[in-house]
Formats: sequence, C-alpha cells, structure tokens
Amino acid sequence: MWPFKTEPKITLEEYAAQQPVPPCGDSLGHYEWILQIGMSCPKCAKKKRNEQKEIDENRMAEKITNAVNKASNNYYKEKIAVLETGLESIIDLSHDKSTGPAVPDTLWEIRNLAITLLNNSRSVVNER
Repeated sequence: MWPFKTEPKITLEEYAAQQPVPPCGDSLGHYEWILQIGMSCPKCAKKKRNEQKEIDENRMAEKITNAVNKASNNYYKEKIAVLETGLESIIDLSHDKSTGPAVPDTLWEIRNLAITLLNNSRSVVNER
C-alpha cells in the first residue's frame, strides 16, 4: 500500500463551477488562464484597463474644466475692471464739466447713469 494518501483530482470545469463568477463572466476561460497558463485572464485585465482609463479620462476632464473656468473667470474679472475704470472716468469727467446738481443737465444725468451702472457691476462681481 502506498504510504501517502492522494487527494482526488477534479477537472477544471468542476473547479470553475465551485469558484465565484469572475469579472469577465467566463469562468472556465478565466480559471484556465490562472491555473494552467499561470497568467491573469486577458478579458479581466482588459476590463480593468478600460475602467482605469475611464477614471483617468474623467480626472483629466475635470482638471481641464477647472483650468478653463479659472482662466475665464480671470479674463472676465480683468474685462470688468477695465469697464469699471471707464465708468469711473465718465463719472469724474461728467462731474467736472456739469453744472449739476444745482442746475441738472445732460452731463449730470450721464454721471448718475454711470454711477448706477458701476454699482450694479460691483454687486454682480461680489455675488460671484
């Protein structure tokens, strides 16, 4: 009699049936790659690469979106600052050349309009 007991051998199909379903869904092929060939399943590896690629692309898209938003916000802040400076110049010039407020004239109305626009602009910028 042989001194060592041997474990009964099972087939690949039986082994695959006992294991959890792999990500690729192909139990027999998956476990064949792992057990007989000694490498990871190419279907599972491809699926994992695609998932990682999608995650990386989403991260990159988010970075690009943030960069564009930051750049556009800076661009518009600069443009608004230039327009506000122009409105301040209109206010100063119309104040200097006007006969108002004692005798309101067109320049005084332009000054009041520029003040209103400047205040509206600043309130919009402060909301952001």
